[in-house]
Amino acid sequence: MQVPRNGGTVHFAPLRTNHVTFTFPKVKSILSFDSLTSHLIPLPIGLANLSFPALDNLPIPAIDLQRQFSLKCGQGPPLQIGDVTYPTSVTGTVAELYALEPMSLVVCGARNQQVTLGSGTQQLDAPYTGDGLRITTVDLLGTRLAAPAPPRGNYTATSLLG
Repeated sequence: MQVPRNGGTVHFAPLRTNHVTFTFPKVKSILSFDSLTSHLIPLPIGLANLSFPALDNLPIPAIDLQRQFSLKCGQGPPLQIGDVTYPTSVTGTVAELYALEPMSLVVCGARNQQVTLGSGTQQLDAPYTGDGLRITTVDLLGTRLAAPAPPRGNYTATSLLG
């Protein structure tokens, strides 16, 4: 199908189908400077409007923004601590997805959904895998330690009443 050189409307013969796929085999690559990475990156294809007039009268179901969703263990973004990569699961609402708000992420496969960190320096990484979800904040919650035991030694009780 021939597309106008500077954009415009494209018409095609009527068809009956349950899906339509658009491909862009000849694309002029335009690069843009990304100041965050200091690299030139290709800009994505821009498509301003796509309409199918024959579908204009079809009802569009309302989206339940409060509907809960969950991604199973391994479907969330990975969390890497040292040499160990932990799979995660994600839960949230459709509204959180639309608004790109933080959602609950849980390390799965770990005992009680917790990861124990040893003493010393730990390297934590949340690599972006390109699946649309990214870990941006990690809360490290410590546990209360019991009071230290008294030093060992020989003691003599002089009074039981204190």
